[in-house]
Amino acid sequence: MGLVLFSLATLLRADNLQCHPYQNLPHHSMIFFDASAALDFDDIQTIEFTEPYSAKALGLTRNAVWIKTHFNPKQACLTPSWYLQFGNPFLDYIDVYILQNNRLLAHHELGDRRSRPADLPPQRLPALPLSPYLHADAADELVIFARLASQNSIATHMVFITQAQIQAQELPVLILSAFVASALILLLVFSIILWALTRQAALLYYIVMLLSYGYILATVYGWMHLFALPSDPWILIAQPVLILSFLLLTNAILAINQTYKKLYQVLLAIAVFLVVLSLISGLMDNLQPALKIVHSLGVILLFILLVISGLMFKNNTIAKFYFLVFGVMIFALILRIMAIYNFVPANFFLAHLFSFMILIQLIILFFVTLGFYYKHYLGLLKQQQQLQLEQELVSQRKLFLRLLSHEFMTPLAIGSAAGRNLADDLDDLAKQNVAPHIVRQMQQDLHTQQRARQRLQDLVNQCLEADYEVNRFEEGYTTLAKFSRIFYQNLNKIDQRPRIIVEWGFEPEQLSEQHSALRIKGDAEPLVMALNMVVNNALKYSKQDQNVIITVSLDKAQLTIAVRDFGIGFDQDKEITQAFKRGRNTQSTSGLGLGLFISQDILQRYHGELTIKPQQPGSLVSLCIPLSIPLDSK
Repeated sequence: MGLVLFSLATLLRADNLQCHPYQNLPHHSMIFFDASAALDFDDIQTIEFTEPYSAKALGLTRNAVWIKTHFNPKQACLTPSWYLQFGNPFLDYIDVYILQNNRLLAHHELGDRRSRPADLPPQRLPALPLSPYLHADAADELVIFARLASQNSIATHMVFITQAQIQAQELPVLILSAFVASALILLLVFSIILWALTRQAALLYYIVMLLSYGYILATVYGWMHLFALPSDPWILIAQPVLILSFLLLTNAILAINQTYKKLYQVLLAIAVFLVVLSLISGLMDNLQPALKIVHSLGVILLFILLVISGLMFKNNTIAKFYFLVFGVMIFALILRIMAIYNFVPANFFLAHLFSFMILIQLIILFFVTLGFYYKHYLGLLKQQQQLQLEQELVSQRKLFLRLLSHEFMTPLAIGSAAGRNLADDLDDLAKQNVAPHIVRQMQQDLHTQQRARQRLQDLVNQCLEADYEVNRFEEGYTTLAKFSRIFYQNLNKIDQRPRIIVEWGFEPEQLSEQHSALRIKGDAEPLVMALNMVVNNALKYSKQDQNVIITVSLDKAQLTIAVRDFGIGFDQDKEITQAFKRGRNTQSTSGLGLGLFISQDILQRYHGELTIKPQQPGSLVSLCIPLSIPLDSK
């Protein structure tokens, strides 16, 4: 027991003989708030400081803060290199006045808005050496006045600290910062690689957001001082840019504009307003009002996004992850704002919790974005496979039609020749008056057979002609005037031309100079054939006393030809434009359903579109053909 007490006494005695590596400001230190921010050192010496000093965060204030303190280390503690260190890394102006025996020894100017003194190394936290003013033969203490002013938040944290202790305290901060910086750099590299591969806008938003966060964290930790880069007013601009990029990223992933269009437009307008406000405030060098508005509206905007992601829980799995992201982000921002205004105590854990929360949020966002686009990629891959399968089916159908048509040609030719010979024989028998009743019946049957064979022959010819026209697409251009002329000439060749009414939205022979420059990419003949098929289709499924109206119109860079009939029309079958597919209401009319299929196939080669709209009565089939303007005509 006696040995233990002796050991404790020895340790206590040794501790009293040693110098503590840092000292808080003495309890009799005082503070004064200069509301005008215009008092200089001569003015302040005439003012009595009445408020005791306390280390705290003051938030955004226009006041200049004066701190009066004393420093008188023990004689045994004069050997170490002592510094006066400020705990706030982003103070705009720091003025330090050092006095001894009422005599001004030095005036030092530090801060973000000033050039770093040549005799000071780059520092994360502002620190001023005091050793030059400490002498073993001088027992009088140093009287120090420090003036702090900034458009960013002000904190009055000050400490007397040795150089060795500065290095010791910087080590954990350096390790933590290196970890955060490494994670941010990895996320940035992966994001840039993914953006280069996918060219997705969401990844670009994420990169902007990542860079904004990186700049903000580097400024908050004071690392920007090591590179002699300015933090004002860029720290102000980075915050609304971060909010805007985060909003755009959220919309790209959750598609907020589709579900809450008006609300998203309001949020987007707020974010853009904050960016513009920060730019104007930065140019005018008036940061504090903009900072307060950015902080307030930023938290409100993020809270609204949190509510929206909660409402989208049921229909969107990714919204659950975003709810977590918004929660983490809001918590981090509120924690940071509370620290700025001294609502939470200052310690190592709370000081660095903000950066950890931000890092967690960015990691979650990265994997959410990656997962979203991976899912999107799988969907595109599935669509591509489905499209490839459909193209193979279409190719097989075309091949079948081509082979079938060619196989039909020989028997049809033989049947046609045999039919003509039989008709000649029956005509001879009729002239000889041999069995007139039987000959007449055979002639009627032969005529019916010839009509059926002719329909089959027409169908085969149509298939062969369609295969030729579809595959003879030629490079080059056809002017709008030439196409209109060919189109009109072909209409006049249709057997039932009197039933066709053409309504022109422009005069084909008197095109304006602007319209005459319009042209169609490719040859005109396949398009005319497609139009003929649509018109014949309309005539076929209409009664003989019903007209077909063709309306030709120009809309910017598109030619639209609408064919309106008043026949039986189409049902709502989506497969009408597929080969061998016909509407259920056309079963009483002969045909194989190839016309619209071939027409659509031709239009697709011209990057056009064929649309079908049921009417009461009849139907409206529109052929939309894109037009272009020669470069030399622009």
